Amino acid sequence: MTAEEYIKKINEQIQGIFDSSLDQNKDVINNGIDFSKSLQTWLEIIPEDNYKILLTNSIQSLELSIISQTYCLYRNAFSSLRLSMEMLFGGVFFSTATLDFIEWTKSSRDLNWSTINDLNNGVLSHRFCNAFFLELKDKNEEYYTKAKELYRDLSEYVHGNHHTWITESEALKIEEKEIILFNKSLKSFFEIANFVLCLRYLKTLKQSQLEQVEPIVMQTLNHVEPILQHLTSSK
Repeated sequence: MTAEEYIKKINEQIQGIFDSSLDQNKDVINNGIDFSKSLQTWLEIIPEDNYKILLTNSIQSLELSIISQTYCLYRNAFSSLRLSMEMLFGGVFFSTATLDFIEWTKSSRDLNWSTINDLNNGVLSHRFCNAFFLELKDKNEEYYTKAKELYRDLSEYVHGNHHTWITESEALKIEEKEIILFNKSLKSFFEIANFVLCLRYLKTLKQSQLEQVEPIVMQTLNHVEPILQHLTSSK
């Protein structure tokens, strides 16, 4: 068997389960595309600057994770979702760190998760909260912890830890366990991303822009009183 024939065989296996996988992943697809559209709305209304390329990258990685999920490429799906998370946090972090962003564009600085989600200086830090949305001071640590835990869970697939390998099964197979876990991770990221973007940008938005993001915010953060109060008082 030639290399080309081998790849074609794998493609045949993927196509053979694709329709069934689409059906099993309906919730994942709907949630994922809704999430992508929401991020695109945020991208359109936040201030124009070079750092927004990371938010664009975040959307691309998110959609790639959904595609990988429907092809039963679960490891790729979780890895791409983690990258999407890194890009989103990095974009928000660089919005206040021009020098760091320039160094990143010149490949002299890594996008380090422990930096962009640092409790003292990262995007969910007290420092960010004090600067952009002080009323969220009682919530930022909660979302810092949620982000830390989700990133760790997604990293299990990136690092190839033992329990993330589906043993005693075909290489390409619909796995309900992975579908449930991915959808849970997707929804968790959606909530965290909305909180991060609200913390950083909500108070800078004009009324017309608030009207655009309000339905998005209400999907996941209708329990966060300071955000609700800001949306209500701005009307």
